[in-house]
Amino acid sequence: MPRSNPEGELPHQVWTLEPPTEGQGWDDACFTLSMWDEITTLRSQLRTQAQVTVLMSQAVQGLMEDRERQRCQIDDLEEELGRLRGAPDGRASLEQQVEDLNSELQNLRRQVQARPGPGEASVTALLRQELQNDRHLLWEEYETVRGELKLLRDQLGQQQELLLRQMAEARQAQARSWKVGVHLKDPYSWQGVISEGHLEMGLFVLLWTSSDAFSTIQIEGWGALEKGSFCPLP
Repeated sequence: MPRSNPEGELPHQVWTLEPPTEGQGWDDACFTLSMWDEITTLRSQLRTQAQVTVLMSQAVQGLMEDRERQRCQIDDLEEELGRLRGAPDGRASLEQQVEDLNSELQNLRRQVQARPGPGEASVTALLRQELQNDRHLLWEEYETVRGELKLLRDQLGQQQELLLRQMAEARQAQARSWKVGVHLKDPYSWQGVISEGHLEMGLFVLLWTSSDAFSTIQIEGWGALEKGSFCPLP
C-alpha cells in the first residue's frame, strides 16, 4: 500500500492493466479487473483520509494558537488585577497631594486679597474712566437722536397743517364752484353773488346760454368783489 507524504497527498503511481496472458481464462481476467477496481476505490479513500488529516492538523494548530493567545490575555488581566488591588495606597497619596495644593492655593488667594497691589487700583480707575466715557458717548448719541426725532415731528406737523389747509381750500373751491353752477342758470343773480364776496379772482369770463343767443358776463378788477359790471356782447 503506498504511503502519503507530509502534505497529505499520495505519491503519483502509474497503474497499468496488463492483458491476460496466453492460457489465462476469462474468469481470471474478470477477477483481475475487479481487484483493480477495489484498489482504485481504496486509493480514493486514502486520498480523502489524508486530506481530512491535514485539515484536522490545521484545526489543532489553530486551537493551540488561540490557547496561547488566551493565556497571554489571562496573564495581562492578572497583572492588571494586582495593580488595582494595590491602588488604594497610591490613590490616598494622590488625594493628599491634591488637598495640599488646594490649601496652598487658598492661602495665596487670601494673601492677594489682603494686600492689593498698585496695579489693581490703576486698573480699577482705568475701567471707571472707560465707563464714564462710554456713558458720555451714549448720552451724546441720545441727544442727537432726540433732536432728529423732534425735527421729524416738526416736519410732519407742518406737512399735516399744509395738507389740512389744502383740503380746506379744496372744499371752499368746491363750494364756490357749486354756487357758480347754480347761478349760471340765473344770470341776474350775479350781483348778489359778487356782493357776498364769494369770488376771489380778478377776472371771470362766464358763458351762459339763453333761448335766443349767447351772452358774456365779464367781471374786471379786484373791485368787482364789491360790485360787478356786466357787459353783454353784441
